[in-house]
Amino acid sequence: MVSEQSCDIADLVCATERNISRITAVSGSFAAPCLNEWRYATKHVACLLKDPNDAVQREKAIGHLKRAYYDSSDILLTVLISSLREVFDDVGEYVEVAAGVIPGFASWSSACTEAMRLQRDTCADRYSRAVEMDKASDVLIGFLDQANVNRGNLLAAIVRKRRNERLAVVSVIAAVASAVCALMALFR
Repeated sequence: MVSEQSCDIADLVCATERNISRITAVSGSFAAPCLNEWRYATKHVACLLKDPNDAVQREKAIGHLKRAYYDSSDILLTVLISSLREVFDDVGEYVEVAAGVIPGFASWSSACTEAMRLQRDTCADRYSRAVEMDKASDVLIGFLDQANVNRGNLLAAIVRKRRNERLAVVSVIAAVASAVCALMALFR
């Protein structure tokens, strides 16, 4: 996998480490698949320490680090999408309530769909795709931050809406029962 963009080993390590930290913060789990690629890259970086001009070792190290970065971006996006699904489960059929309580909620679905597309569609350059996935992750992290800040208000608004819906149903049932009783009294 050769990228059209030039990459520095340190930049790839930092980007991957940032994603791994985010994955751990969001999910509480460590992104172990990235470690295999880091392990492979370490061997090539060690060879570079002996001979800094070894282009083959440099290219191999960068290739493994690009894969580690891609894997970390993909895992982070997976974790974030899963977390957003939990928010959508809380919201359920009360999308209009969520839109009234959480700023920007109306755009969440399309951003989540775009994030899933980035994971699903094939790409020629994994590094460029990882950069795109990180941009999508930044958006989703912003959404999750909004969801966490507004979770109490959202759940309270949904409870109020459900209570009002139940009261409306009880009112309709009471009105129907009253009408039935009145009709029965007329025919007695």
